[in-house]
Amino acid sequence: MKKVVLITLVALCLLALPVHAQINLLHEFAGGPDDVSTPWGEDLVISGSTIYGMTGYGGSNGYGAIFKMQTDGTGFTLLHNFSSDDGPESLLLSGSTLFGTTEAGGIYSYGSIFSIQTDGSGYTLLHQFGSDAFAPTELEISGSTLYGMTYMGGANDFGVIFRIETDGTAFTILHDISEGSDVYTNSGTLIISDSTLYGLTYYGGDNDCGTIFKIQTDGSGYSLLHEFAGGVDGAEPSGLSISGSTLYGTALWGGASGYGTIFKVETNGSGYSLLHEFAGGVTDGRWPNGSLIISGSTLYGTTAAGGASGKGTIFKLQTGGSGFVLLHEFAGGADDGDNPVGFPLISSSTIYGTTHYGGDNDMGVIFSLPVAETISKDDFLATWDGQGVYYRNSDTGAWVKLATPATLIAAGDLDGDCIDDVIGIWPGQGGVWVKYSASGSWAKLSTTARHIAAGDMNGDGRPELLGTWDGQGVYWRDNTTGAWTQLATPATLITSGDLDGDGSADLIGIWPSQGGVWVKYSQSGAWAKLSTTAVDIAAGDMNGDGRDDLVATWDGQGVYYRNSIGGAWVKMATPATQVTAGDLDGDGTDDVIGIWPSQAGVWVKYSQTGAWAKLSSTAVDIAAGRMRAAGSASLSEPDAAAAIESENSWGPDALACALDLSENGPGGMGFICRDGENLEPRESGNALRVPGPGELGFKCLEQKNLVPGSVIAIRQKVEKNNR
Repeated sequence: MKKVVLITLVALCLLALPVHAQINLLHEFAGGPDDVSTPWGEDLVISGSTIYGMTGYGGSNGYGAIFKMQTDGTGFTLLHNFSSDDGPESLLLSGSTLFGTTEAGGIYSYGSIFSIQTDGSGYTLLHQFGSDAFAPTELEISGSTLYGMTYMGGANDFGVIFRIETDGTAFTILHDISEGSDVYTNSGTLIISDSTLYGLTYYGGDNDCGTIFKIQTDGSGYSLLHEFAGGVDGAEPSGLSISGSTLYGTALWGGASGYGTIFKVETNGSGYSLLHEFAGGVTDGRWPNGSLIISGSTLYGTTAAGGASGKGTIFKLQTGGSGFVLLHEFAGGADDGDNPVGFPLISSSTIYGTTHYGGDNDMGVIFSLPVAETISKDDFLATWDGQGVYYRNSDTGAWVKLATPATLIAAGDLDGDCIDDVIGIWPGQGGVWVKYSASGSWAKLSTTARHIAAGDMNGDGRPELLGTWDGQGVYWRDNTTGAWTQLATPATLITSGDLDGDGSADLIGIWPSQGGVWVKYSQSGAWAKLSTTAVDIAAGDMNGDGRDDLVATWDGQGVYYRNSIGGAWVKMATPATQVTAGDLDGDGTDDVIGIWPSQAGVWVKYSQTGAWAKLSSTAVDIAAGRMRAAGSASLSEPDAAAAIESENSWGPDALACALDLSENGPGGMGFICRDGENLEPRESGNALRVPGPGELGFKCLEQKNLVPGSVIAIRQKVEKNNR
């Protein structure tokens, strides 16, 4: 039976509003011959709309089984019943074949590697451990080769790293794990990138608190990347994931409170840092569970304990360490899970996972949690001599005038109200000005600059103004204090984008004296040359991988983007005189926008379809931004609004996207739930409730900010994917 549990995920941008999104109990384990029970951390895997998993309890023999079910909770079926106390450990999917390990079982009861088809046929033991090693953990696959580790056995009896072909041949020990200053008692986590394996051990290293290691797939080049020191540094690492050249992981213990950490480190061992130290209690998790999900620049994971009921949490944070949020606090009992176990997975913006307890039978559950639903669109901005600065509504195509003509423009949400503000240079007004979108008020930010851009330079979730001045340099301006920070010597053109996926924007610019386009990474301060000098540059996520990419145009060559993961160049168009990037069609991937005078105007090439569309006549300067709220959205349940908390306790939410409720009729702004009901402020002005029959929504115009034109922001549920 599928159940729905509502959790707090929503906040106002101007007035804090927690609203509930839903977690689904897709399956509640019951044990017995036709079901399984109490998962201990065995992996789930997913293919399309089908989930596969296994546990070591239940089934026809009482020793657990491999199962499958649909992502909507239907079609639960046992594919294979284990016949002895094998101790199923991990599961991996490749094509139509499942590969897995058992901690015991096999002819020697030392564990096995098996394969089975996704329809339940062809169960085969590929390898039975014995004198070589025993107690295998997780598997990784590359081509037709499986890689893994064992907890014990090998020359030193502390486990091995091995490989084996998918047909069961060529079993080879790549490395015998050793004690002491090397490593021992591995955590079972092994990941592969190109020809390198990365893994963890619970103990070992100089401080006997665990290590991160790497080894080539041929067994050469074994080395330690980090030796945990315990204490604040962390101890007993339990999970590892990779994005580009950065490893992200969790440690079960350590941090200021001793309840575990989230860390990152480069694949060469440099740059180790803590992203989060778990504090436990009702507002944080405790004891993170294994590997993290990486989705664009967002990390998702679970903790075994912590939260309001102390029964575990689902959390997210940015890869730079900002924006830590508890997405769900497990409550246990018949209507929720208790003690999440194993590694969660994500598919189609939904997290799936298991808990050890909870559900009707208190034997654990399989749950799902949507983390994003609606993707908003960027709007095109342009300035024309003699006409002014306008933006084009990407939904309707209508043009809205913002200001008199400017010489340069940019867009960014400097005031954190979830709508981008227009920033421009008006020489007649003596400098760089911003027009705040919500209020329409103007503010002077600086004297006239050579070029301007906007980007989140300090990782606080809000973009800042960047400018370059001849004879002075490139600076960014703090939105709160107004203080300026120098980043570089003067550049001729600048832009910004998070090229390394650390959650903060990086400075990108053209320095002709340095022979090209360079990036200064915001967190490390390191510089890297990206290309030769270009005519114009921009940044955007051009391939939907969650990282911004450099976009540039060269005379005689064309418009290209540089994949930030790998550095490959992709040609998108013939040469343009100016370029920018923005997601005008709301598909989650940025589109290239440029001026092609030979084509008499500004055009967009939509990234996913490759289709072209003319946006306007040739402009002086162009940009893209979210100049309106994000549009309409539906919540999952009619009771999706509960008590509002004051702005003092929530504060502005920089991670939110916005809903424009200004067109819902005179005197009110309807917040439509699934069953068509509206939400209405209570008389106190401090809470929302589901109205009764015949009641209208948001009639109370005296409540702060809830007047026509106000903005409500939905965090998570309407958050743009991979942005």
